[in-house]
Amino acid sequence: MFDVFAPYKGGSSIVHKDSGFVFPAEIAGFTRQCEMTTDFSGNNFEIGYVRTVDDHEIDVRIVVVHLEDLDAKNHYIIIKPDLLSRYSSASVLSEGDYFVSGRPDIAAYQGIFDGDKDSIPWHFSLTAMDYGYWDARLVASYPQEIDADAQEALMELITAFQWQVPKK
Repeated sequence: MFDVFAPYKGGSSIVHKDSGFVFPAEIAGFTRQCEMTTDFSGNNFEIGYVRTVDDHEIDVRIVVVHLEDLDAKNHYIIIKPDLLSRYSSASVLSEGDYFVSGRPDIAAYQGIFDGDKDSIPWHFSLTAMDYGYWDARLVASYPQEIDADAQEALMELITAFQWQVPKK
């Protein structure tokens, strides 16, 4: 398979060649863990980031896909059942339109959930964003024990990424 990523400006960041999205090796205290395509065209891909807080990990998966004629809410609705199935006793805490600070041009929809993973209470979320030609989703999860610190860390990550505008 061909490589859909390239080094970005000679550093440790990578860029998805088609969308132009840049993914630093380190950003807002998170470390990039993996990158992979999820289709043979290279249009759909996933990037993983992890940050440790008090010996617990905040896991973030960013997926960028090309979805024609699908808005953020319907993207969210399609992915939500699979995400909920990964946790026992999963429950919806909130869901609805999400405002990306400083980016009124991005339509987004978010759900926040609680559930158990290996008998440990977890907090997790799904945010779907519509950039036009490109769509993205961010799935974040972490033990509830670190909720306040994790939410702060996730806001730092979102703030660091929000400036990006994909090509096409």
